[in-house]
Amino acid sequence: MKKYLLPLSVLLALSFSCSTLSEDQVQALLLHHQEEAGRLEQEKADLLAQVDDAIAQIERIDAEIAQLQEERVRVVESKVSLEGQVEDMAQRVADNQEKLNDLQD
Repeated sequence: MKKYLLPLSVLLALSFSCSTLSEDQVQALLLHHQEEAGRLEQEKADLLAQVDDAIAQIERIDAEIAQLQEERVRVVESKVSLEGQVEDMAQRVADNQEKLNDLQD
């Protein structure tokens, strides 16, 4: 069942007040009411489409955030690995420098 903009009580009040209006005027009022209802239905459909677009955009952004978080984890893991390699290399350089010093003495 289609919802109308004006409740029945308002329509009844209008019909009583419209009793002095000509049939053409009443038809014009009804046509205006129908056109307004159609316009509002279209506006509602447009807004719902905008909501759907916004939801899709939010989902894309959420997916991008998840990818960036995964990438961040990989970068941090790589950084930790490289730091460990640098520390190992620094220790080997220090050990080799010590051996070189011992050989030179």
